[in-house]
Amino acid sequence: MFCPQCGNQLEDGASFCGKCGAQLGGGAAPQGTKAPAAAPSSTPVSPAAVAAGAGSVAAGVMKTHGKLVIGGVVALVVVVAVIAGVVSMLTGGTTLGQTTDTIRRAFEAQQPYLVEVPSSDYTNDTPYSIASFEVTDMKVQNDDWLTAQVKTAVENESFRVDLTYSLDYYPYPDTAYRSPDQTGEYVFNLMSRTVTPKKGIEKDDVNGVGGEGLELNEETGTCQTTVDKTYQFWFADAVSTKTITYAVGEYGWYVEDENTTRKVTYKDLDGEYRAKTGDLTKLAQFTISGLNAETGTFTITYKINGWTEEGGWGNPDSYSEASGTLTAAIEPATSDYEGQSDGYSYYFEAQGDSDHGSRQASLSGYLIQSDDGSKSIEIDSMSIGQDETDGWNGEVSSTVFDGTGVVYKQ
Repeated sequence: MFCPQCGNQLEDGASFCGKCGAQLGGGAAPQGTKAPAAAPSSTPVSPAAVAAGAGSVAAGVMKTHGKLVIGGVVALVVVVAVIAGVVSMLTGGTTLGQTTDTIRRAFEAQQPYLVEVPSSDYTNDTPYSIASFEVTDMKVQNDDWLTAQVKTAVENESFRVDLTYSLDYYPYPDTAYRSPDQTGEYVFNLMSRTVTPKKGIEKDDVNGVGGEGLELNEETGTCQTTVDKTYQFWFADAVSTKTITYAVGEYGWYVEDENTTRKVTYKDLDGEYRAKTGDLTKLAQFTISGLNAETGTFTITYKINGWTEEGGWGNPDSYSEASGTLTAAIEPATSDYEGQSDGYSYYFEAQGDSDHGSRQASLSGYLIQSDDGSKSIEIDSMSIGQDETDGWNGEVSSTVFDGTGVVYKQ
């Protein structure tokens, strides 16, 4: 038989191996023979040796169980990283003690958004509240200060305002800005702002908007109103129709467009007129007729009395009567001069003929409302051809009668 431990040939029935001392049949070892025993060492094992031994064992294991060992190492690294992150957050080491909650409290205390919200020129002034708040990209810069980005939305009954700020946090005491529960300076710098209307305008005293206000067009983000206003003058009724479109910009509602149309109906111009003072007292007749209520055209029939004046060298210049007709047309225009309550001046020009002199006549003026309520026309130019006899040689030439002043309806 042979020893199963070292392969030494033995006698049949041997109870131990005489070469290596291995027990074979459970019998006792012969006297004088001892099994090898580990001798105690008085020399301590160095950490380096232990590490080396561990490395050798690990290397041996890796040869046979590589996948298992690699998986265990990766898992161990992940666990260590997670624990380190949790400890870092608990101690505040990577964010200088800042969290979304602490930054929000500082934001609520400073209320930087109050200077960014729209004006209440066309809306009722209601308080704003924070609808959403998000802090991202927190970074510590050289352990001296923290930067981050803040996205928030504030809203009241009329608007939603989306705001983006850059944040600088300086963790130093005795600074101007503090959160309620810590020292440190918070500086919010606006990066972007978007204003979204929640409803249409609620008031515009100038254009008569009030009550329930105007309905918001959700598709265009605008609202619109039409204002009709009637002006009554002795010579016309004017209806102004103004369509106003309101839009929202970064500062709130504003008038984006105004489109005004007018319809004027003329009246009460036909009749006789007389001047009270000035050159126009020479008018023996001034009659308006044939008024077209839609176009404002009419006809003037006039007559100027003849008169004589003393000329040079004792020879009188004689003037004969002149008469004729003029065709006039009113042209309303925006003007400060003789402007009526609707902001328009009702100016007219007339061209026609004279039966004397140059045979031509022209006239221009304004339809006005006198302070005393009289129906009056201010004539700023009236040129009528006249006959003039020259005192030197008796020749007859054309001259012009210039008259200005006010004529009143009789």
